[in-house]
Amino acid sequence: MSDSVSPSDAPDVPEHLFAVRRKLEDLTRLYVDKLIESSASASNHALMMNAILDSIGHGLVVVDKDENIILANREAARMVGAEINEQPRRQFLDNYKFFEADGITPISESAEPYAVALREKKTVQKEGFVRGPNIGPEGMWLRVNASPVLDKDGEVLGVVTIFQDITETKILQRQRDSLATLFTHDLKNHLVSIDMFLDVLGESFANTLDDQDCPILLDVRESNREFLQISNSLIELYRTDLYAVESCRGEIELNRLLTSALELNRPLAAARNIQISVSESQPPILHGIFSGLRQVFHNLVQNAIKASPTGGVVKIVIDTTDDHVQVSITDHGRGIEADQIRTLFESSRVATRSYLGSTSTGFGLYLCRMIVEAHGGELLCQSQPGTVTTFTVKLPV
Repeated sequence: MSDSVSPSDAPDVPEHLFAVRRKLEDLTRLYVDKLIESSASASNHALMMNAILDSIGHGLVVVDKDENIILANREAARMVGAEINEQPRRQFLDNYKFFEADGITPISESAEPYAVALREKKTVQKEGFVRGPNIGPEGMWLRVNASPVLDKDGEVLGVVTIFQDITETKILQRQRDSLATLFTHDLKNHLVSIDMFLDVLGESFANTLDDQDCPILLDVRESNREFLQISNSLIELYRTDLYAVESCRGEIELNRLLTSALELNRPLAAARNIQISVSESQPPILHGIFSGLRQVFHNLVQNAIKASPTGGVVKIVIDTTDDHVQVSITDHGRGIEADQIRTLFESSRVATRSYLGSTSTGFGLYLCRMIVEAHGGELLCQSQPGTVTTFTVKLPV
């Protein structure tokens, strides 16, 4: 820009025009300086953003609503190939196949995390198995989190997806579970043999044992059966990974499920003179694993019988809505203190012993919570110490 002209060099130009010109020149210099500074700042911000994305440690991909991949960090490129930024999402899905937790059942396009986040406008998490050209023949286990990006009007602009490689964790979990299941199953077989021997011993010497020996034998048999129950619970606990596998599930009639669980508890109820009352209803059809849910209701009914005073009543009530069913099991036993309910489903011996007595191991309610949550449900407890306790199983239908 040329140097400014003084009023003496241009006598016909009014003084105020020179002042305006000088002001414009100052503003232009300021604008150019700010533009240069802004460009440098934007470049620095871009470098910082790239550093942040690469420091996440997991693969990150941003896809717009038209299914174009507009951003992928370094870890995502490492996991599935550097060309991820150079292809639309549709082509990416053609090359990489996402399977359910069983590693066999393909995840449908409508259930894929991006599609769910885009459709329902909420964050979605899903674990699955992936095969593709850059992953290798053994495949990869991924935990995927997909979160929608919304504008100020609530419309979806795109989806941010984070991929976490959990292959090593899955391998270690399966090794641990296999070892624990084998050990527990072998222990169970020995305990069953001991239980049969104790039954035979009691029948063979029923007429020869005195008043001191009989209670001892009964205590030994009861203790052995407690350990047998622990082993059964542990076996079921290490099977909870199966509850996430769709192919292992099926339709379940709630009436048949409850009847099966109640039959397992008839001898104990009869021995304690406990009446079991079931409300009349039209129970819906559930979707899940029969043996797992039967274990839940068997455990809860058994606990209610044990907590009830001799001659008491255990009440089972079924409530159904459009999207879920609630099964409530109520006893009128010793109850649970409010501060202990918080740890009741966390394998806490203190809380369960206050409810069931000193022989409780704490595994049963913890197992029930694991199974119910694996079925998309919720296990709740309400109690008034010394009066009433109600456990409620809430399951989707």
